[in-house]
Amino acid sequence: ADADADDSVLPPSPSWGGVAAPALLLTAASYFVGIYGLLLLPVDLSSAYGSAEGDADDGPSTPYGTYLPLWRAVYWTAFVFCWGVLPLSRRFLLSGHVGFLARLGDAFAGCVAPI
Repeated sequence: ADADADDSVLPPSPSWGGVAAPALLLTAASYFVGIYGLLLLPVDLSSAYGSAEGDADDGPSTPYGTYLPLWRAVYWTAFVFCWGVLPLSRRFLLSGHVGFLARLGDAFAGCVAPI
Protein backbone atom coordinates (compact mmCIF):
# COMPACT_ATOMS: atom_id res chain seq x y z
CA ALA A 1 0.00 0.00 0.00
CA ASP A 2 1.13 3.52 -0.73
CA ALA A 3 2.18 5.60 2.29
CA ASP A 4 0.47 8.66 0.83
CA ALA A 5 -2.83 6.88 0.06
CA ASP A 6 -4.62 8.22 3.15
CA ASP A 7 -3.45 11.83 2.64
CA SER A 8 -5.37 14.26 0.55
CA VAL A 9 -3.53 15.22 -2.60
CA LEU A 10 -2.43 18.83 -2.67
CA PRO A 11 -4.44 20.94 -5.10
CA PRO A 12 -2.40 22.84 -7.63
CA SER A 13 -1.49 26.21 -6.20
CA PRO A 14 -1.64 29.39 -8.22
CA SER A 15 1.69 30.23 -9.75
CA TRP A 16 3.45 33.09 -11.41
CA GLY A 17 6.14 32.26 -13.92
CA GLY A 18 6.14 28.62 -12.82
CA VAL A 19 6.80 29.44 -9.14
CA ALA A 20 4.15 28.50 -6.59
CA ALA A 21 2.35 31.34 -4.81
CA PRO A 22 3.31 30.20 -1.26
CA ALA A 23 6.98 30.21 -2.26
CA LEU A 24 6.61 33.69 -3.71
CA LEU A 25 4.88 34.95 -0.57
CA LEU A 26 7.60 33.54 1.70
CA THR A 27 10.30 35.02 -0.52
CA ALA A 28 8.63 38.44 -0.52
CA ALA A 29 8.13 38.35 3.26
CA SER A 30 11.75 37.36 3.90
CA TYR A 31 13.03 40.13 1.60
CA PHE A 32 10.75 42.64 3.33
CA VAL A 33 11.94 41.63 6.80
CA GLY A 34 15.58 41.70 5.68
CA ILE A 35 15.37 45.12 4.06
CA TYR A 36 13.37 46.54 6.95
CA GLY A 37 15.97 45.13 9.34
CA LEU A 38 18.69 46.98 7.45
CA LEU A 39 16.70 50.19 7.64
CA LEU A 40 16.26 49.76 11.39
CA LEU A 41 19.89 48.80 12.07
CA PRO A 42 20.73 52.27 13.46
CA VAL A 43 18.17 51.60 16.20
CA ASP A 44 20.18 48.59 17.35
CA LEU A 45 23.44 50.53 17.20
CA SER A 46 21.88 53.43 19.10
CA SER A 47 20.51 51.17 21.82
CA ALA A 48 23.90 49.47 22.19
CA TYR A 49 25.62 52.85 22.46
CA GLY A 50 23.04 54.07 24.97
CA SER A 51 23.38 50.98 27.17
CA ALA A 52 27.18 51.30 27.10
CA GLU A 53 26.84 54.81 28.51
CA GLY A 54 24.56 53.54 31.28
CA ASP A 55 21.25 54.71 29.80
CA ALA A 56 18.24 52.44 29.87
CA ASP A 57 18.20 50.01 26.95
CA ASP A 58 14.73 50.93 25.78
CA GLY A 59 14.40 54.46 27.04
CA PRO A 60 13.64 57.45 24.84
CA SER A 61 17.02 59.02 25.71
CA THR A 62 18.53 57.66 22.50
CA PRO A 63 17.39 59.25 19.24
CA TYR A 64 15.82 55.99 18.06
CA GLY A 65 14.45 54.82 21.42
CA THR A 66 10.85 54.91 20.26
CA TYR A 67 11.63 52.47 17.42
CA LEU A 68 13.28 49.88 19.65
CA PRO A 69 10.19 47.63 20.05
CA LEU A 70 9.75 47.65 16.26
CA TRP A 71 13.43 46.76 15.81
CA ARG A 72 13.12 43.86 18.23
CA ALA A 73 10.02 42.55 16.43
CA VAL A 74 11.80 42.70 13.07
CA TYR A 75 14.92 41.07 14.53
CA TRP A 76 13.06 38.13 16.05
CA THR A 77 10.87 37.72 12.97
CA ALA A 78 14.00 37.46 10.83
CA PHE A 79 15.46 34.98 13.31
CA VAL A 80 12.37 32.75 13.19
CA PHE A 81 12.27 32.98 9.38
CA CYS A 82 15.92 32.02 8.99
CA TRP A 83 15.98 29.16 11.46
CA GLY A 84 12.44 27.81 11.21
CA VAL A 85 10.05 28.91 8.50
CA LEU A 86 12.33 29.02 5.46
CA PRO A 87 14.17 25.69 6.03
CA LEU A 88 10.88 23.95 6.80
CA SER A 89 9.15 25.36 3.73
CA ARG A 90 12.12 24.46 1.52
CA ARG A 91 12.06 20.85 2.72
CA PHE A 92 8.28 20.78 2.29
CA LEU A 93 8.46 22.03 -1.31
CA LEU A 94 11.31 19.68 -2.25
CA SER A 95 9.73 16.61 -0.67
CA GLY A 96 8.95 13.78 -3.04
CA HIS A 97 5.71 12.89 -1.26
CA VAL A 98 2.35 13.68 -2.80
CA GLY A 99 0.12 14.10 0.25
CA PHE A 100 0.14 17.15 2.48
CA LEU A 101 0.70 15.29 5.77
CA ALA A 102 3.43 13.13 4.29
CA ARG A 103 5.22 16.20 2.94
CA LEU A 104 4.88 17.98 6.27
CA GLY A 105 6.19 14.96 8.16
CA ASP A 106 9.13 14.63 5.77
CA ALA A 107 9.92 18.33 6.16
CA PHE A 108 9.89 18.14 9.96
CA ALA A 109 11.97 14.97 9.95
CA GLY A 110 14.50 16.53 7.59
CA CYS A 111 14.80 19.72 9.64
CA VAL A 112 14.94 18.05 13.06
CA ALA A 113 17.17 15.09 12.16
CA PRO A 114 20.38 17.16 11.75
CA ILE A 115 19.92 18.56 15.26
